[in-house]
Amino acid sequence: MKQKTHSKFFIPDYLGILPDKRLEVRADKLANQLSLTPSSSIQKLSGTPAEHKANLRFLNNERVEEEMLIKEVSDRVGQLVTDRHVLVVTDTCEVNMSKHKGRLQPNSGLGRSDKSDTAHCFKLHPGMVMDSSTLNPLGFSWIKLFHRDEQMPYRNERNYKKPIEEKESYKWIEVAQKSKEVLNRAASVTFIEDREGDIDEQLALIPDEKHYLKIRSRTTRNLANGNSLYAEVDSTPVAGVYTIEVPTDNRKKQYKR
Repeated sequence: MKQKTHSKFFIPDYLGILPDKRLEVRADKLANQLSLTPSSSIQKLSGTPAEHKANLRFLNNERVEEEMLIKEVSDRVGQLVTDRHVLVVTDTCEVNMSKHKGRLQPNSGLGRSDKSDTAHCFKLHPGMVMDSSTLNPLGFSWIKLFHRDEQMPYRNERNYKKPIEEKESYKWIEVAQKSKEVLNRAASVTFIEDREGDIDEQLALIPDEKHYLKIRSRTTRNLANGNSLYAEVDSTPVAGVYTIEVPTDNRKKQYKR
């Protein structure tokens, strides 16, 4: 049976989320401007110089915390998932601000990028929620914002024996745990992750009677029956075959096939 979804759950509402009424009104206006004029530039989406200044004051206001804005997003999706079977797709992306490095202030919450030595980016690790039957996006269960310190050791120099809570990879577990809280009304929740999420601690902490993990395997593992994961899969009969069309991607020298 298809569930009806009220449009109000896709419209930001900061009432009771932010410290005072003026901030709530400004947040609503900024969200509306973003929806009407999708842009990464506050100046472009602001209609007038006065609006531009007001938006910048809002974003620089110390009483406006990132977690407040994230909570507004997650509260809305939490009301949409009652009795639904949902998917939560998680991965990490980065917002690179290197083109603005001449105007960035010290301690702006920016760090090193994956692809360069510049420390002018921040990262997002969101949980995008989808209805499993229709694949319609419903919102975000949680969004982790973070940055890598400029002095963070490179991959071959890091200490990998420290507790998982002290590693960047804890982001997978943190977002999954937060999502379980937000999506507690769902009938079931399946987390879909790339091989970076293939972490022993996550396999031990997240799954239960209504929460499932679907992760691209990073390595084989020993199973309870004495077999290895990869050997077990290789020996399993093929359940079915389907054909997909791979588009051209000139950047990767990949051609349609």
